[in-house]
Amino acid sequence: MKKSIILCSLVLCFIAVGFAQKKAAINRSCSVVCLDDSWIPESYDVGAKNAILLNAKGKISVHETNDVSDKSDYNRKDFIEFKIAIFKKKFDSMVSFSDNTYTSVDAQKVLQQCESGDQIVVILKNAEKFSLPHHRIDVL
Repeated sequence: MKKSIILCSLVLCFIAVGFAQKKAAINRSCSVVCLDDSWIPESYDVGAKNAILLNAKGKISVHETNDVSDKSDYNRKDFIEFKIAIFKKKFDSMVSFSDNTYTSVDAQKVLQQCESGDQIVVILKNAEKFSLPHHRIDVL
C-alpha cells in the first residue's frame, strides 16, 4: 500500500512539473536579433540563414517580435537585455565578449574580436519570458 501511494505521488509530481514546464514554454514571447532596423536571421524558420558580415556596421539589439512571419512587425522601441559570447572556431572554444549586459551594442566592437567562421552568441537575461531560437550568428 505504501509503495502504491509513493508511486502515485511521484507520478503526480512528474505530471505537475511537466505542465509547469509546458506552460512556461507556451507563455514565452518570440524575440529576434537585429542589426539597426533589420532582422539578422533571414526568417524565423528553424534552418534560416543567420549571419553577419565581418565589416558590418550598426547596433546589435534584441526585440520582441509580434508576428514571426512578418519581419517588419516587431517592437523596435522595446529592447531586451542580453549578453554576448563569441564562439572561436579556430580554438573550438566559447569566450565571453564582456561581463556587461546590453540592450544594444556596436556591431564593430563585437566583430573586432571575431574572425570569419566564428559565431556571435546572444544570451538572453530573461529566458523565462523570451525565446530566441536564432541565438548563434555566423560571422562571414
